[in-house]
Amino acid sequence: MHQKLGRSSIKLEQPVYILNSASIVGTKEGVLKENNIDKRKIKAIASIDIKKDEKAILKLSKELNVPFITYSKDELANVQGDFISSNFVKSITGVDNVCERAVKCFYGSEIVVKKLCENGFTLSIGYQLWQGSF
Repeated sequence: MHQKLGRSSIKLEQPVYILNSASIVGTKEGVLKENNIDKRKIKAIASIDIKKDEKAILKLSKELNVPFITYSKDELANVQGDFISSNFVKSITGVDNVCERAVKCFYGSEIVVKKLCENGFTLSIGYQLWQGSF
């Protein structure tokens, strides 16, 4: 916490988390617990636009009361970083990695949990520092 004296201004910084295509609904709780992430700090779920109607993601978005944000393959492809690529994912979506790129695409979030795969689904988690002045 940072306080500027004489201006009644306080800046709070705390991490807020972004899940990518959190299709691993059953595994989500374990991954969050393992990484000491309070689900109340999740700010959004992000993925590729072809998943915009995926029921498991929409259900999780509603359960967590956070928006489900999607990006086009071109937006995801333009994100710079060191991502775990998959030829299979590229053949389906047109981009070599969706989960980590979607996290990074959300306001440049930093990845804290790299791509996890289970039962054909992937999950990645990122964070960004929230800053507000009062």
